[in-house]
Amino acid sequence: RFLFSIVLLLGLQRSCTQEELPGGVYGTVVDKDSGEPIRSVGVELSPLGQKTVTGSDGQYEFVDVEAGTYNLFVTKTDYKEESISFEVKNGKKTKVDIQIVKLPPALKVLDDDRNEIKSLDFGASDDDVIRSFSLFNDGPYELEWQLTFSADWIKSVSKTEGVLVSGTVQSLLVTIDRSLLSSGQNMTTIHITSNSGNKQLTV
Repeated sequence: RFLFSIVLLLGLQRSCTQEELPGGVYGTVVDKDSGEPIRSVGVELSPLGQKTVTGSDGQYEFVDVEAGTYNLFVTKTDYKEESISFEVKNGKKTKVDIQIVKLPPALKVLDDDRNEIKSLDFGASDDDVIRSFSLFNDGPYELEWQLTFSADWIKSVSKTEGVLVSGTVQSLLVTIDRSLLSSGQNMTTIHITSNSGNKQLTV
């Protein structure tokens, strides 16, 4: 009876201690389409305001979290922000895996009527030496872009690099030197690269 009482008391003490211990939250952030884990994702535990980032394996963890209902806010450049609500219990770790969706490329090439284009035609007239087009940032984040070309008959482009904040447009002018054109059709490509999509413009 004495031994049974000791075991019973130890069990009750252990049970009480387990209930009093804080819990935790852990999980993995993956790309919804590929299922691959994503590194360097910002994860915030609200309303505590605790923040962390995922490792190379896409995993995150918060420790010493009191019992209650919480939200996780997940952010990463080029991905749609996500949030999820869940409950934490004392003495237990709660697993919360999250899938996030990659946003489409933000860089768009537009004509003067704001239609997307893939080419710029100078025609056959000797007077046609200047054409315009625009770069548009259709994404939620700042866009850094750079433009390159190799044809010697493209005399100049009004700007070859820059930064576009969300929702803004950069107008550009392309000037050609027709004296350098060869007989027949002349064609080249302007390459536009950015941190949120790449485009090619045929001239």
